[in-house]
Amino acid sequence: GDDFDCDALEDQAAEPAEPEVIPSKEFDAKQEKALKKVTKAGGKRGVEIEGAADMGGLHCFSTYIEEPNGDEWLLLEALKAMNIVCAPDEEERKGCSGHICKSVYSTHVENKHMSYIVYVPKDQQEKVDLKGWFEAVNKAVMGDKVAEASTMILGKVANDPDAGKFILKLKDEFQAASLQYLRSTGNFPEAGADDSDDEMVFGDDFDCDALEDQAAEPAEPEVIPSKEFD
Repeated sequence: GDDFDCDALEDQAAEPAEPEVIPSKEFDAKQEKALKKVTKAGGKRGVEIEGAADMGGLHCFSTYIEEPNGDEWLLLEALKAMNIVCAPDEEERKGCSGHICKSVYSTHVENKHMSYIVYVPKDQQEKVDLKGWFEAVNKAVMGDKVAEASTMILGKVANDPDAGKFILKLKDEFQAASLQYLRSTGNFPEAGADDSDDEMVFGDDFDCDALEDQAAEPAEPEVIPSKEFD
């Protein structure tokens, strides 16, 4: 009708869509070596997450990665490496976990700062609230948002004793807040009497081969097999 605002519709159409991923930072020559190390570690961790999630029937994970050394932009590259699309028949698989929601954090070797990122793919966002998850962990560590896209939000916090911010303590607070949020929204199983969050939240000491060996071991039979009689 006469009250239809064509200009408003054009303005809306002209607005650029929010990118799905946070753009990468340009790294200088000094950081290239660290970037390669981070990308390799992220690709390996992605495969571990995929395998552990498949065995546990999980669609969300919280994990630690050492290689970014607390740098938020290197952590972003680690996450991107975890999410590389790979074919099941590839000889050397890397990434493969882009379909799994994640919160990932990294601390500085001297605990000067910590960076963290929350990732929820588009097709999981009806079940898992990206902003709600990030706000839960960000509040727990008293950090700041660094960058945001439609599937991921990046944050960082510096060690500041005067403000009560101790990275050694905050990394535990991050893990606890991450799992608590997921459980409160029905996106992570409740811990049973014999379960430990350490089994679900793994870092550089996680032994994926041992987990696969454990899964491959035959289960103990419920009854003693009968003897053959002559």
